Amino acid sequence: MMRRMMLLLIVLMLGGVVSAQDSDAEWSVWVYDRNEGMAIQVDTAGVILENVTLPIPAPYNTFTFSENLAVSPDGNKLAYTVNGVNGDTERISTFIVYDTARDAVTFAYDTPEYALATSLNFGSRAFNSTGNVVAFGYATGDALETQTWELLVFNAVDGRILSDLTPEATYFENQADTLAPYLLPVIPFYGESVLTFSLIPYQTLDFSQDFTAYDWDIVTGRISRTDRAPRLTGDALSNGEIVTPTTDERVNYDTASAPYANALHVYRPELGAKVPFFATQTYDLRDVHFGRGGAEVIVLAEDFLTFEFVRLVVLRNGVSQTLPNINPVGNVTIGTPEGFTYVIDNPTPFLITVDTRDSEFPQTPIWQAPDGSQFVPVWASSSEDLSEEAWLQLAPPIFDTQSLIEDLGTDDSSDTGIAASDVSSAGVQGGAITIDTVAVINTTGGDRLNMRDAAGLSGSIIARVENGTRVVVLDGPVAIDGFTWWEVRLPTGLEGWVVERADGVQTLLPVN
Repeated sequence: MMRRMMLLLIVLMLGGVVSAQDSDAEWSVWVYDRNEGMAIQVDTAGVILENVTLPIPAPYNTFTFSENLAVSPDGNKLAYTVNGVNGDTERISTFIVYDTARDAVTFAYDTPEYALATSLNFGSRAFNSTGNVVAFGYATGDALETQTWELLVFNAVDGRILSDLTPEATYFENQADTLAPYLLPVIPFYGESVLTFSLIPYQTLDFSQDFTAYDWDIVTGRISRTDRAPRLTGDALSNGEIVTPTTDERVNYDTASAPYANALHVYRPELGAKVPFFATQTYDLRDVHFGRGGAEVIVLAEDFLTFEFVRLVVLRNGVSQTLPNINPVGNVTIGTPEGFTYVIDNPTPFLITVDTRDSEFPQTPIWQAPDGSQFVPVWASSSEDLSEEAWLQLAPPIFDTQSLIEDLGTDDSSDTGIAASDVSSAGVQGGAITIDTVAVINTTGGDRLNMRDAAGLSGSIIARVENGTRVVVLDGPVAIDGFTWWEVRLPTGLEGWVVERADGVQTLLPVN
């Protein structure tokens, strides 16, 4: 008892402590211990709302749980995997969705072959933003020549398979990218219908590299390459904003140092592009998580001078501050309305909340975990306010190089861009086209806008750009041949000149 009291005293001395009951927002957090197969939901007052021993399918004699636990947006459904051996000493794997509100397994899916790795080994995202659909990826094959993978999408209510994807299909433009050995689909983002998955070599220990990633629209079947979530060390909000540590030599990069992640990029879905909002020559940025409802990010970084790891709080406007030293279990932190939460790595662990609204970063223990346990937070409610606070933009956007691979079950004549009505009317009427901003091509009647290699009608046509295409404005305006010309960059990287207006139609619209 004395040891526990001393540990609690140490925790309380970590910073100025405020009472959990004084918090101005009610929320709860799920914590997960894979060693014990337990999940516990705790509220801001430290009250245990749910205490679940995760059900295990009957055939298992020995088993292990997945590294991560996925939680539906409403906090009611838990998704996990179990790997092990049955009574016939056969290796088997099962993907399970458990409904805490019903206290029952919603469904259990046995993989046709033993899963050497699953998507929940490398991330805790499985449910879409509505919680009615859940995805699961796994890799199989003991021998090199039998290595393969599958990505499945289920109805989260009844377990029906809605769609599945395999590397042997003709969806992919580069079979070598999808058939290489030891690949596994991992899910960094899942919106309402668009699932983003990365193909990673699951035996890798280095997650500071960029992986091949795809967007898969489950409704239309469209699959395209994407750059929105290039690394697994980032985090995503339900509105599609994704933050990732990366190397960006355009902003505050020290070329004399060994290659390092100097910048934070945020993928802005309204632009269809990534922009850098923070850059440093002092730290190698390792991983990042949204905090305080998405108003900021919490960054794990290595200091080049001391070689020590620190955590930074970085706001959307790029302002940063160093956090006091914290020691989370597994380096896992989860955002909350006030800041973030973590479980301190002690023999007697505590669930700690940090209020990042206060520059002193007060920390509050709200729940004591069992001695020796390895609980980590995996989900927090009311953690996103999806604030419209503007992101700082340190350099021009980097557009998603989405090249359509296959459009399954859709009409080729359908408009795949955005309509002029989707552009802010304030941006059209009161805004102006300026360099280093985003604009959208606006044509009517299925026309395409000519792009030329030089301003003026004498320039050669190098592309015909579809309605709704987003472009970065590089140069202009230039008045030649009775038209106003702007140099723009397409999402493919092609650069050329287009007119601002033709035949009474404003063909280049500013986007606010």
